[in-house]
Amino acid sequence: MEPDDLESRVSGLEEQVSGLHRNLGEANQDAAAARILAGGADRDVAAMSGDLRAIRGEVGGLRGEVGDLRGEVNGLRGEVGDLRGEVGGLRGEVGDLRGEVGGLRGEVGDLRGEVGGLQTDLAAHRKATAASFNAQRQDFVDLRDHVDRGFIEMRGKFDAMAAGQQQIVNLLQTLIDHDEAS
Repeated sequence: MEPDDLESRVSGLEEQVSGLHRNLGEANQDAAAARILAGGADRDVAAMSGDLRAIRGEVGGLRGEVGDLRGEVNGLRGEVGDLRGEVGGLRGEVGDLRGEVGGLRGEVGDLRGEVGGLQTDLAAHRKATAASFNAQRQDFVDLRDHVDRGFIEMRGKFDAMAAGQQQIVNLLQTLIDHDEAS
């Protein structure tokens, strides 16, 4: 071996040893981290075991509640059966009511027919009454015109009579005045 060759080989070995030391340090750090993680995992497993025991207790309680719920569901089934019976009875009553409603509809139809007839009669009565009132009104107008003409005629006669009486008074006054003068 040659000394130059030896030195380069030693230098290479030193580099390798240095790299191994670095790798060993990293491996030690990784191992410490792994121990820390393992400790945490142990604590997590212990906590999970406690949680699992608590869950098992809750599941047992839930099983009891499920049993209670089954009892309640069975009770509700009985009540639903009772309600179905009542609904059947109500359906019969509804059928009866529908029959009564049908009868009432027939009666309403009859009443509508009667009301229609009464409306027709009332319209005819109104027309006849209006015609009668119009005829009476015309009679009153004619009577008023006749009375007005009669009053005018009487006034004329009263005026003529008053004028005649005034002439008689004037003549009597002349006679009185003439007798007194004589």
